[in-house]
Amino acid sequence: FQSGRESSHCVVRIVGWHVRRAGVAGIFFQHVCGTSEPVSALEDRLVFELLALKLPAPLREFRFTQARKWRFDLAWPDRLLAAEVDGGTWVRGGHSRGSGQRRDAEKQNAAMLAGWSLLRFTSDMVRSGEAVTVLEQALR
Repeated sequence: FQSGRESSHCVVRIVGWHVRRAGVAGIFFQHVCGTSEPVSALEDRLVFELLALKLPAPLREFRFTQARKWRFDLAWPDRLLAAEVDGGTWVRGGHSRGSGQRRDAEKQNAAMLAGWSLLRFTSDMVRSGEAVTVLEQALR
């Protein structure tokens, strides 16, 4: 996957998975990134599921404005569609605290004013398959 960053990229190789009766239960990735920033396992899982459905691959960590250093977790710039995966929503992570919610709201408002459609997903929405279902509807 190519990153939205000007001078870096990230390649995610799927090196294995195991399957339960209800679907994919575990995916094992190897990351080769041009950045030292952490890569989200939830985002990896969502991208894997999108590609398994033969949907367009997103750009990761796409910077949608030069005015701020905001980035989308996943973006399809040709469609002005983006997705954010909010991890830690059930354990008082950064997205569930007041200051984090304010930052997320500012970013979402700026994106909407710039013409982007932004879909937000919690960790349980990714794990349950709800996130990939919504994105499949948006991308088909």
